[in-house]
Amino acid sequence: MVLNAFSNTSIKVMVAIPNNDLASVGQDLGSSTNLVKNNVVLYLNQGTLINGVAMGNEVFIQQPNLTGMLVPAMQNVQMALVNLNLAKDIHVSTLIAFNALDVSFPPSDGRF
Repeated sequence: MVLNAFSNTSIKVMVAIPNNDLASVGQDLGSSTNLVKNNVVLYLNQGTLINGVAMGNEVFIQQPNLTGMLVPAMQNVQMALVNLNLAKDIHVSTLIAFNALDVSFPPSDGRF
């Protein structure tokens, strides 16, 4: 996996969880914990510096049927990180579509 290439470097990376995993992760803390163990802890133990987990990618546009699962999935992954004592160093986020901005230029005038 690509994350192996970053092991034992000083480069911090963020792990992305695909949209298709949101439903199972959003419904079950056990699935979230397994996801974190398999996609974060495994690589941390191999020396990869992971500082974030991005949940989904532009879910509202790419898979609007999963919009309702985004926040529960994020909450479950956050709880899994807490339970594994990783929440202090690894943060949960999501990627939103750029068209969510009403005004994008100049950046100081940016509005959602």
